[in-house]
Amino acid sequence: MNTLKRVCGFFLLFLLPFLHSCSTSYVYDNLDWLVHWYVDDYVELTPRQKKEFDQRFSQLQRWHKENELQEYQQWLESIREQLLRRQLSPEEISVYVRSHRQKTLVFWDRLVTQAEPHLLQLLEQLSEKQRQNLIENIRRQMLKRYETRLTASRTEWEKDKVARMEKGLKPWIGSLSQDQKKRLNRWASSLHNVDKLNREFRLDWLTRLIDLQPLPLSERRGKLSELVANPERFRTPEHLQFLKENRELTDAAIAEVIALRSNRQNNTALAEIDQWLRRIKNSRG
Repeated sequence: MNTLKRVCGFFLLFLLPFLHSCSTSYVYDNLDWLVHWYVDDYVELTPRQKKEFDQRFSQLQRWHKENELQEYQQWLESIREQLLRRQLSPEEISVYVRSHRQKTLVFWDRLVTQAEPHLLQLLEQLSEKQRQNLIENIRRQMLKRYETRLTASRTEWEKDKVARMEKGLKPWIGSLSQDQKKRLNRWASSLHNVDKLNREFRLDWLTRLIDLQPLPLSERRGKLSELVANPERFRTPEHLQFLKENRELTDAAIAEVIALRSNRQNNTALAEIDQWLRRIKNSRG
């Protein structure tokens, strides 16, 4: 989760119930104190603010449970059906991968839209000291994230990208074959390194947040809403183009890895999806 999403993390920790856990329904039903633990990394709320935070988070969680979990369930069931069709062509897999990525963006955008008014209201209730602490903590976390990345060589950077991708794929399909690893190595070598651009963008975003403080409340709310809900508009054209090309390269690499899956890997993916489906059903109650 990048820094901008962490700011929205006041309310957007819907991902917590989908962490690998045998007690997912328990986690989902106790998100309030887990989120407090997370928020404390960025700003310390007063008792009154915590009470309102709880109320607003409960509203968002209730909306999420009633409106979103069923769609997640249907989405995973569609993926399961596709995997059961063992003889998918590479072209079909590519279409599915792009489609599923778009679906996750729809889920994310819908959640941001739902959470935005709650987030803005709570941010407005922070004292000047709390706002300064929030901004400094965001800055510290941001700089820490890129401290190592920006000093890595291209070879080290590519190895890190492959390792991260393998880590993300492993719960779903297990260990990769040599052919799959070779495909990921080619993928990493073709990517644009946008770490510097990402860092500049996030620092610029933070500066824009700081610049809002002296503005009148009515004007500040409109600009803050734009920062939270539509941060992409503050990226440069070059940055956006590189990100677009990287997404396309990543979609193609994942599609090829899936096309190269063995029967064992296919069964691993099906078992993982079945676990997620059980977790979602338990969380829905």
